[in-house]
Amino acid sequence: MALLAIFAFTFLFPITRVPNVSAVESVNSVGVYWDEKCENRVYSLDWGNLYPGSTRKFNVYVRNENNESMILDLLTENWSPRIAAQNISVSWDYHGYPIYENQVIATELALSVSPKIKGITSFSFDIVIDSENYALSLGEVAEEKILNAPANTVYFIYADPAYMSSAEATYDGTAGETVRNLCVNTQHYGFNTTQYWLSPSGTINTTTIHNATIATFGGRLPNVVVKYYETVEELTPVKCKISRTQLWFENQTGTILASLPRSVIEAPNYHEDMFTAMVFYDEDGGNRFFVMYGLGWKGTWACGIYFKEVISKNLSAYTNDYYVFHWIDDNKQDGIPQSTEIHQETFR
Repeated sequence: MALLAIFAFTFLFPITRVPNVSAVESVNSVGVYWDEKCENRVYSLDWGNLYPGSTRKFNVYVRNENNESMILDLLTENWSPRIAAQNISVSWDYHGYPIYENQVIATELALSVSPKIKGITSFSFDIVIDSENYALSLGEVAEEKILNAPANTVYFIYADPAYMSSAEATYDGTAGETVRNLCVNTQHYGFNTTQYWLSPSGTINTTTIHNATIATFGGRLPNVVVKYYETVEELTPVKCKISRTQLWFENQTGTILASLPRSVIEAPNYHEDMFTAMVFYDEDGGNRFFVMYGLGWKGTWACGIYFKEVISKNLSAYTNDYYVFHWIDDNKQDGIPQSTEIHQETFR
């Protein structure tokens, strides 16, 4: 557990403008800074002059300085007098997503004073930013929230073939159905065009789908769900990147996990590919996501094969939230992925 304590001492009068300065202390692997490069640490916050009904805001940067992912929580405590907590509040715009090792996020801290505040001439309180390890694991989600999940709590969502520019992309659905057919109970399955499931941008319609598990297959080019959560919300622990000559997977800190030349993937009947398997959580709707896809279509096909024949038989071994795997065709060069031709990339 990591704590960031902000100690606030304030005097408030109904009309008189009163300056307020808060001391800031960060401990246990949470760093708070004024700048994105994390060069200027925040030691104090001057809330300025406060009135009834006023709000003061600060933009700061929070860095995970631990060697594990974490989720943050904002608390206030030690109010004096206690009744002040009924009229003064502190909030931020962080929404519960995981903060990875050395990742820096921008957040806004806001202090609001109720316009109905009465009888308080001074107050003090502590702001505590608490953290806990982000323990979502691929194996646990696969076992408890997909394969053995209660009926109709999982949504397998595939790109609609009617709108695909490449026929090979239909293998994304083949990979997904390979996984779905391992489920103990009946689960939902459909396309990104299924009514009421998604918005056109690819975000999940949380009015229809909430507190559920989303299982989706295929990269961000054919799959709008992956595209949205990878490039817009940026919740995925792994991203696919493309240059003129290379394709690669990188994590949230920009570390390259594995790469291949584009010429390998673009060759006819190609014989080498990579794929990722990952899980993440979206606080908006309370949905968990299980995502698998390759750099190319054979990588996505391979991920379904490997999940069925290897991962599903040893789920307790997959304790991280993401993995990258490498398929290299054997000497037969038949161009068809086999689980025996796939190995896990080592990067942690």
